[in-house]
Amino acid sequence: MFDNRVRLLTDQTCYEGLFIASVEGSTEEVPPLNNITPTHSEQPTTGDYRYEYEASDIFEDGEQRTPGIGESRKATIDDWHRYTEQITMEANLRVKSGVVQRGWHGHDVTLVLDACEHMRGDKFVSMKSAARRYIEGVKQIQRTRGLVENVGIAVFCERSRLLHEHTSDYDLLLSLIDELEPEGEAPIIGGLLMGMATVLAGTTTCSGGVLVQGHMIMFTDGTSSDKDLISTDSEVLSVIRTIAEHSIKVYYVQLGEQQLSVIMEQAVKETKGKVISISEMYRLIRMSHLLGVAARVAGEMKFLSEEPNRDFISQKIYELTRNPEDQNEDCIDFVVEFTNSQLKEGIYKELKCRTLHLGDRVRRGPLWTYGEQDGNCPGTVIGQHDNGWVRVMWDNGHNNIYRYEESSNTFNLRRVNEKRILVDEMIAVGCRVVRGGDWRYGDDDGGFGTMGTVLNVKPEDSNGEDMHSQINVPADGHETKNASWEYKDNKDSEWKKYPLDINYKIENAFKKKPTEKTNFKMDMKTYIINFAKNIQVNPRDGTEIEVRRSV
Repeated sequence: MFDNRVRLLTDQTCYEGLFIASVEGSTEEVPPLNNITPTHSEQPTTGDYRYEYEASDIFEDGEQRTPGIGESRKATIDDWHRYTEQITMEANLRVKSGVVQRGWHGHDVTLVLDACEHMRGDKFVSMKSAARRYIEGVKQIQRTRGLVENVGIAVFCERSRLLHEHTSDYDLLLSLIDELEPEGEAPIIGGLLMGMATVLAGTTTCSGGVLVQGHMIMFTDGTSSDKDLISTDSEVLSVIRTIAEHSIKVYYVQLGEQQLSVIMEQAVKETKGKVISISEMYRLIRMSHLLGVAARVAGEMKFLSEEPNRDFISQKIYELTRNPEDQNEDCIDFVVEFTNSQLKEGIYKELKCRTLHLGDRVRRGPLWTYGEQDGNCPGTVIGQHDNGWVRVMWDNGHNNIYRYEESSNTFNLRRVNEKRILVDEMIAVGCRVVRGGDWRYGDDDGGFGTMGTVLNVKPEDSNGEDMHSQINVPADGHETKNASWEYKDNKDSEWKKYPLDINYKIENAFKKKPTEKTNFKMDMKTYIINFAKNIQVNPRDGTEIEVRRSV
C-alpha cells in the first residue's frame, strides 16, 4: 500500500455539535434505548423548565445520604465514577430529545460551583456574583456579536448534581444561580468529576478544521474533604488524567484568601488550563470567541514547515479580526497549542499494530465511549499517536485519537472493509486509488496495480497541476467489473473475500499471467497465490488454503 499524501487546504469555518457521551457503547450502531423512567414531559418547552438529577441506585446496600452524593456511607472513587456516568447518560438523552434550549452553533462551557457549607458567607456571595457576571457577559456577546454560547452548571456539595445541561436560556441559568444555597460537604475530586460529566454530556465544536472540546470553569476556595475519599495520590492523578484524555481544559477561579489548592493546580497544569483571578472574569467571558479565532488562525498555519513565533501569530490574529483586543496571550496560547508539533505527531506515521494499518477503514469498536463523534460513519486510520492510540479521520470530516491496544484487548475501533462514498467531490480521505495515466514516480507506489489510500487532500499539488492526472479513484463501476477473489478459512471452512486493495492487485496479476504466481502482504504476513493450482501458500510454514475467482 502506498501513501498518496495530498492535502486539503480550506478557509471554511464551521461550528457543529458532536455528542460525546462517557457511556460504553456496543458495535451495533443504533441509538440507545431510554431505560430512565421520565419524570418530565418529553416535549420541548420554553421558560422556567428544570429537571432534578437524583443520586439513586448508586450503592448496592441501599443506604442514603453520603456526603457529596447523598448516601450514608463513605463514597469511593468508583461510586463517584458510577454517579457521574449516570449523569452524563441522562443529560445526553435529554439534550438529544430536544427538551433543552440550545444554540446549535456555539461552544459549550461548564460552570462548576462549590456549594459546600464551608463556602457560606462572603465567599459564596462572591462566587454567585462571579457566575452571574459570566452569564450576563455571554448574554451580552450574543446580543452584540451573535455568538451563542451554551452554558451548563454543575454543583458539588452534600447533593452534588447537574443543575442544568448546556443551554442558551441564560435567564433560566441566572435564576438557578440565585436559588443556590450552601449545604454539606463534598471533595474537590467530586467537583472535577461533576464537571467532566457535564462537559461530556455536551458537544464539541469544529472551527478551521480544529476540534475544540468544551471546557469547565471551576469556582472553589480550594478547601477539600478529599482526605475522606482518596487514599493515594495515584487516584487523584487518575481522575485528572482522565479529564485530560478527553481534552477538557480546567479553568480555576480561586475564592477566598486560602492558598491555591494543590489538586486544582495539578488539574490546571495537566489539562493545560489556567488559574484565573475572580477580577478577571472578562477573560473567561471572551474565551469562546478567542477559541474560534485561534482555531481559524491555526487552520491557516498548520502546514507551515516551522513552528511560528508568538509575534507572527499575533500579526495573523490581527489580520483575521482587525481587533487589537484579540492579540492577547490567551488567544496566542490557543494558536500555539493548536499548531504545536506534538499535535501533528503521529499523522501519517505507520502503526505498530499487527491487526490495523495506516490507511485502514474503521468504525466504532466494542469499547466505544465517544458518543456521536464519528457521526455513525466509517473513518480512515491516518496515523499512530502513541503506543495503543491511533488517529482516525472520520468521513464526516472530524479526526481524533482512539485506543487500539492489542496487548490489553482495549479497542475503541474495529476494522471494516467499506469504501469511501463520494458526494459531490472528486476525491476524499479514505479513497482507494491507483496510478493514473500521467504517473511519473516509478514504482514508488509499489508497482503497477498496487492500490493506496488517500490520507489527506488538497485541490492542487505544489506545482498547480491537476492531481487526477496522476492518480485514479476506482469508481464503483470499475470495481464491480473486477473479479472477486476469495480464500477458504480452514478454521470455519467459510469462503472469505480478500480486502479490496489486495483483491485488485491479485486480479491485475492474474490478468497478466493467469498460469503463474503472485505474492502479497496481509495481516503483516507474506503469502503466495498459485493461479494454476488455485491455492494460497504461506512460505514460512508451508500451509496451504484454497482460493477461488468469481466474476
